[in-house]
Amino acid sequence: MGHAQYVQARRRRALATRARGGVCVEVAALDLGHDLPTMHRAITPKTRIVFVANPNNPTGTWLPAAPFEAFIASVPEDTLVVLDEAQYIKNPRSKMAQAACKLDARNRLCLSGTPIENHLGELWSLMNFLVPGFLGTEDAFNKRFRTPIEKDGDMERNAVLKSRVAPLILRRTKDQVAKELPPKTELVHLIELNTGQKDLYETVRATMDKRVREAIAARGLNQSRIVFLEALLKLRQICCDPRLLKLEGESKFEADTAGSGKLDYLFELLEKAIDRCRDAGNVVHQVVLKNS
Repeated sequence: MGHAQYVQARRRRALATRARGGVCVEVAALDLGHDLPTMHRAITPKTRIVFVANPNNPTGTWLPAAPFEAFIASVPEDTLVVLDEAQYIKNPRSKMAQAACKLDARNRLCLSGTPIENHLGELWSLMNFLVPGFLGTEDAFNKRFRTPIEKDGDMERNAVLKSRVAPLILRRTKDQVAKELPPKTELVHLIELNTGQKDLYETVRATMDKRVREAIAARGLNQSRIVFLEALLKLRQICCDPRLLKLEGESKFEADTAGSGKLDYLFELLEKAIDRCRDAGNVVHQVVLKNS
């Protein structure tokens, strides 16, 4: 979630929790990084905050903590547990989702900008944390809702599911949360592949075309979807940056030296943008890029 939404949600949760004398435990992604301590002191200065370090990524100012199992056991039942970026538990079989569900908290809240990214099973996983058993078991949910809706296009089941989860979901758009922000501006730039990318693209296309046809002939179309998706992924990676390809030997050398027309164009745009900022007397501290 964006920092603006995070600040607003954090203030409201802290006030509500403190009003009833309870405890608020937040589980947040580490990519919020060093801003969190400063944000917490500014938003809720009277609230004691402890950051739990990730043993696999012990960088920054995060405090070391006891093993996660001990942390889970220490959470009181009358606690508000908030999952920020809750889509990280969309896979119910992941260790992250299983660990979150072990938190024995009476009050739970999920914050996410993308609660459903691929399929309805992700919604079930979030609801399984929020209200265990509310949508039944995973198999029962798949049989009653996911399969009829996704495969059969059953609008009646879709309406039933929507009405069931609607009381538990608060959805707000950007214009409701941050009215001061200007409308979103999208500029489409058509970029031609450079010579190295074109050669590599054609080589991989021919190779994957043969592999896909062989897979379809041997196993049929339905059983060859993974090979088909792999081919599309490789071609997309070449268009973005050939170095994304997982190759070896001479093929890897060819990919590493092919260059990227998209990246070259991006650097040109950045140089122009930075020059305009400097000409206007502004100092550029940081540039955030997001590939979509």
